[in-house]
Amino acid sequence: MLNVSTLGNAAQLVILIIALIKHQIAIVQTSIISAVISNSVLMVGIGFLFGGMNPIEHCFNPFFVSDSLVAFSVAALLLLTAMETFARSATARMSSQNSPEGKPNSYCCLISASAFPATKRIR
Repeated sequence: MLNVSTLGNAAQLVILIIALIKHQIAIVQTSIISAVISNSVLMVGIGFLFGGMNPIEHCFNPFFVSDSLVAFSVAALLLLTAMETFARSATARMSSQNSPEGKPNSYCCLISASAFPATKRIR
């Protein structure tokens, strides 16, 4: 699959809709996951790059980080609930032989567990 992250979200949306119409769920899932991961890594890298160009010491507000983490966790849980609902209806219709229903929940637990120490204040 062609990397459409440089073309923007509109082109990626068109390709994903075509893949969904052709019932290529694996392509859609991997494309969405790769877009989220690459955008996250890109934004953090750009932040570190531009933050490191300035010789002053940078600080952050731990309460803002905590609020953002809670908002991210709620959004992730809502997204996973919607995915599970659609996956159950799709498996009922198509009766696929390989339906990993526990994976989204385990991904959410891993993300929450790895992000929780970031909210702790180091003294």
